[in-house]
Amino acid sequence: MKSIVVTTLLASMMVFAQTKGKHLNPMVDLLQQGKPLFGIYAPSARNLPGAPAQAPRGGGGGQRGGATDKPPQQEAPCDDATKLAQTKPTIAALSAAEIKEQNELAKLTLGQPMDYLFSGDFEDVIVDVPMPRWTEYMKALQSNRKQFSHSLMLKAPKAACDPQALVSNVSKELNLGASGIMFPHTASAKELQMALAAMRFKSKGGTRPDAVGMAPAYWGLSEKDYKDKADLAALNPNGELISFAVLEDKDGLAHRREIAQVKGLSVLWPGAGTLRAVFYKQEKDGKYVADPEAWEAAIQSVADTCKEFKVACGFPANNVKDMEQRRKQGFSVFVSSWGPDAFAVVEAGHKATSSNR
Repeated sequence: MKSIVVTTLLASMMVFAQTKGKHLNPMVDLLQQGKPLFGIYAPSARNLPGAPAQAPRGGGGGQRGGATDKPPQQEAPCDDATKLAQTKPTIAALSAAEIKEQNELAKLTLGQPMDYLFSGDFEDVIVDVPMPRWTEYMKALQSNRKQFSHSLMLKAPKAACDPQALVSNVSKELNLGASGIMFPHTASAKELQMALAAMRFKSKGGTRPDAVGMAPAYWGLSEKDYKDKADLAALNPNGELISFAVLEDKDGLAHRREIAQVKGLSVLWPGAGTLRAVFYKQEKDGKYVADPEAWEAAIQSVADTCKEFKVACGFPANNVKDMEQRRKQGFSVFVSSWGPDAFAVVEAGHKATSSNR
């Protein structure tokens, strides 16, 4: 009798686990229910056990407080893209050791709880360059898990720099199995609409080509079912894909209200790191210094816009204190750099929101 009860209980638990959310991508259900998300940057070779100690990396570009003789340098993604287009990088297949390394990183990833995995590796490069490494990493994630897990959000190059390259870049990233795309330096509603169209197959009214790469295998779907589900969740009830837009300059901030109203957008972000270089002031001695008050006002203007148009608002948070502070301000989607502090953010966030998850 006891064994029957236990068996029944386990069966019920399995059914509950399978029906808890109606989407394969858990990000979709959490966002639709107004619940917070906690993501972590994908690990790199420096995170592997036994790797040499590395200095922590700063977030975003720009000045962080020290006085300078000249205004801080601003990011120019389209200028950078033009220079990149003139190069012909060598793209070599990974060695056996490098493939093994990606397998170890995948195992490391699967050992950590999170709502999504994140990477900016494709933002400032020709996307073909990191593709071999990411292909092996995604294959390793797939082969080391039992079912679909670890939704992946990838940054793409700025959408408006090269509309033709945009379609190709986004398609290649989604074909890896990505669950969504983050569009940095979004400056207008028109730019975002073009970016979101690149995420949608032509049959869904977008510009994405029909090729699907390894995405169906990563999602555990047939090609037909993948094509049916690989659409923007904010536009299609059956869709599984998420979109992030980042405001990182004064143009984007000026158009934040129209950007927030674009149909298909999932999460709006202030580009906190990059915006540090955007807001500065000149002292009486002629030196240029950061303007933390103006920087914070810009962040809060994005938070206010999210509240006005009922769009989820994202923010990078590399420690629990920052995450809790920003949650009180209305931010609900977070991403943290890989490491113990990030794991603590996810744990604290999940604990604080367990009653409504």
